[in-house]
Amino acid sequence: MMDITELTEKMAANLVALPQTNLAIGLCTTSTSGGKQLNYFSFPRRGSNGLIYFHLVLKTTGDALRIVSDRRFANASLFVDIEQKNRAFDGWNILAHIAASRRHVIEPNALTVNALMSCILTSETRQSVGVIGTGNIARSLCARLDQVNLYYRWIFSLDRPSSKRMTELFPAGLLNESKDGPFDIVVNTVPMIGVADFHSLIHKNTLFIEAAGLTSSDVSSLDCKKMQLDTRDHQLNYVHNILVGKDQLSAFGCRQVSGYNVCSGGYIGNKGDLVVDDCNKPSHVIGVADGKGGFLERHMILFNEYIEAQAGLK
Repeated sequence: MMDITELTEKMAANLVALPQTNLAIGLCTTSTSGGKQLNYFSFPRRGSNGLIYFHLVLKTTGDALRIVSDRRFANASLFVDIEQKNRAFDGWNILAHIAASRRHVIEPNALTVNALMSCILTSETRQSVGVIGTGNIARSLCARLDQVNLYYRWIFSLDRPSSKRMTELFPAGLLNESKDGPFDIVVNTVPMIGVADFHSLIHKNTLFIEAAGLTSSDVSSLDCKKMQLDTRDHQLNYVHNILVGKDQLSAFGCRQVSGYNVCSGGYIGNKGDLVVDDCNKPSHVIGVADGKGGFLERHMILFNEYIEAQAGLK
């Protein structure tokens, strides 16, 4: 584990050789269970439009605020982890110290669940899924599997404190401590060895997905297909889409163009207003508003052509 001074120096050194046209930094944390060492960052990731993203995993609120106040990162967009995983890290408190133009939120566990669902749904064998874990990732993943009607078993050990807490928080019918198997897909979300007998849960064609960074003999000895979950692309895509979406918010609103009231970006206009793609620079007319969020008429026509057509009717 690096102290925060060493971490910031290494970040700054990495930035020297990188274009900083669009810098973003994720101020994130994780659970300390399993003896995890915090205060580190993954190598900078490059996205489109000059995006450079650093994903930091930090120990405390104070460590995050050191990044916020560091002038070397003053032009960066900051993505703050608001999930409750580490009591020493308060995402909402960190956000309060960041200017509104720079601050955004990120939910790494939610992105992990999205990545897991992508792996499961694209797998050739997905008839049954075993989910090992007691935390938010396991719970959220099971809820998603339930929504798409996939057979799954939630596997956990009742002798662990977190498991006992789960039985208090959620109805008994939601939790399933059955350890029957084998499964076509097994997902491990627990960063500790000895949480389950992996061998009893797999067959030769099972896909075992390691989603907790566990690198032990428990995994290496399994005779099946294995993969280490990588959420980097999901995180980078999320950051990119948020920044692009922020730019697109300028299209939201209503104004007068060429003698017409035009509205866009989900804005509910008055009856008779033109609904367009961008109220600032309309290129297409989508319809005529009914004043209730719907349409009196639907169109897909160039704005200039619509104006000319209306002029010809007068």
